[in-house]
Amino acid sequence: MESYSVDLGTYNLFNVSIDLIMIIEFTKMQIGYNEYMFGAEMRIPLPENYPLTEVGTSEEVKSRGLFDSNIQLIDPKSNFGERLNITTSSTINLANFYNVAKERNIPITYEESVLFNGLGKRFICIAFPYIIDYFSLDPDDTTIVLQASGGSIRNDIDRLRIQKYILMGNNEIIQIYKTKYPEYFNYLISTNYKFSLEELVTLLVELENNEKLVHYYTMAFGFEPITYISPDRLMATKLTTFLRNCNK
Repeated sequence: MESYSVDLGTYNLFNVSIDLIMIIEFTKMQIGYNEYMFGAEMRIPLPENYPLTEVGTSEEVKSRGLFDSNIQLIDPKSNFGERLNITTSSTINLANFYNVAKERNIPITYEESVLFNGLGKRFICIAFPYIIDYFSLDPDDTTIVLQASGGSIRNDIDRLRIQKYILMGNNEIIQIYKTKYPEYFNYLISTNYKFSLEELVTLLVELENNEKLVHYYTMAFGFEPITYISPDRLMATKLTTFLRNCNK
């Protein structure tokens, strides 16, 4: 399958000039007898002269890059495709879209946060014209879906704050998410599962952080939430809407 290297420009970090590129690799994965899933993997490799911060010395970042993402073309006849009930002729699943350091809780300096601000959106927006061209997609007849998930559940400050609410008998945060995720909470109630305090804290931190991602994807790309029985909120938008928001 084909691959492309795209120049993203030169950036200054701690008085070091670093050249960032994006690698786009188109993929074909066999998922059954004579069945294949087509997609693409995108990443921004860590430059060799990146400063020796915790990000710059992280083996995870060295392996995956500063940002990584992948997409798959969804077969409308597959279980996932039928569940989406989308009417456009093409559907793209934006399966991953990560700032790797943030996703892995690697400490980021202020200077790096300035570098990363807006870079993720630019990264994915530059990739999509290549994807459209390679797969001959019609933006007016293509839907993009993603799951707003991946918010950290390991942040001690968030966990302690929510645990304190629960121990004080403050159920306001639980009621908020019962309202936002009625199907999911009805499902949990139907199972009669008894949550431990740690499990309840983890669930609420996950829901809270995923809602932040919902807000980001809505504001940055025009995605709209779809009801789904999961802490992860499924979202969708037309490719034309996505591209229009890329230009904002």
